[in-house]
Amino acid sequence: MNIAVVCEEQVELLPPVLSLLASLKRLGHTTTLITRDGSAIERLGIVVDHVVAYGDRPSGFFARKADIFRARKAIRDELRRGVGEYDLVWTTTDISAREAGPELFRYRYVVQLMELVETVPLLFNRMPLHTNAVSEIARRAWRVVVPEYNRAYMQQVYWNLPKVPRVLPNKPAYQREGGEAGENPYQDKVDAMAADPRKVVLYQGVFGPDRDVAPYARAIEKMGDDFALYLMGPTSTPESQEYVRHLCDEFSCVTFLGFVEPPHHLEFARHAWAGLMPYTPTWNNRYSPFNALYCAPNKIWEYTRFGLPVIASDVPGIRLALESGDFGCVVDAGDEATIVRAIEDIDARHDEMAKNSRTYYDSVDFDAIVADILSE
Repeated sequence: MNIAVVCEEQVELLPPVLSLLASLKRLGHTTTLITRDGSAIERLGIVVDHVVAYGDRPSGFFARKADIFRARKAIRDELRRGVGEYDLVWTTTDISAREAGPELFRYRYVVQLMELVETVPLLFNRMPLHTNAVSEIARRAWRVVVPEYNRAYMQQVYWNLPKVPRVLPNKPAYQREGGEAGENPYQDKVDAMAADPRKVVLYQGVFGPDRDVAPYARAIEKMGDDFALYLMGPTSTPESQEYVRHLCDEFSCVTFLGFVEPPHHLEFARHAWAGLMPYTPTWNNRYSPFNALYCAPNKIWEYTRFGLPVIASDVPGIRLALESGDFGCVVDAGDEATIVRAIEDIDARHDEMAKNSRTYYDSVDFDAIVADILSE
């Protein structure tokens, strides 16, 4: 099958898209990626047959706003050109579907949603005006795909979808099991973390109101010199930069690794003792507060790939996984004592939980799910 994949984002920041592209090639499909910059795909070793790249976002407020229309035109022009060539179009985010727009109606197409979406902005994220076009696109889609079971039913209700969306977990499926391809530009940081004699709790992700790691830092600090907290992720806003700086200044147990481009970030998990997943439901101008309650984090797969037990805040989406697989502990983030007890429990049963963690990872066959989604 000849498949066009539309990603109106920085594709290197979306591991689920990288996994999809790699899976489609393993399944024998011809793939064209329509995105801003195809160099990241080549750099990361992701094989596609063709790339239609329409350029990075410019700097400057007005230039970035005008660029929305340029990107939209580029995507729609390619979809008009590809009629009769592409057998299927797969949009990877709600914004990608918005920019592809009515040109999708010329095709059989898949709408994939990375988040639990209630409303989609008409043009800009902070714009109070919303569009109903994406929900209509989803209702007319051949398939709608989401990353978590509960989200599938919620999304169906939000958008009055005729069928429950298919579930494609955010399991990384774009790199080799034996190690990451190519030279790792972050090897010095990997070596420093591997040489740390403390038991390293690793957090990989963004920093914001719904990802508060401070309670975990306070708890780990109280446990003395046997444990450390390593943080990894982008700090692209002044608020996130100040937040991370404050954590590093206040807690001696905290080390900040900065942003590490996929798939090199996975090499750090290989040397960690446990993984951290802090989620706090917050109101967002775009996403439902249930987005965090029924989260579908890449991290649970990135941690379990290396057999890491998981410490997580008590939200339904994570609790169900941890309790069914017995590979970690959920905690009350407002009670440091419960965090300390969770770390002590994991320490007492680490070998058993590590084995269960890898069993959980192996329980999902990503390629088989993609093949099933594409089957008639």
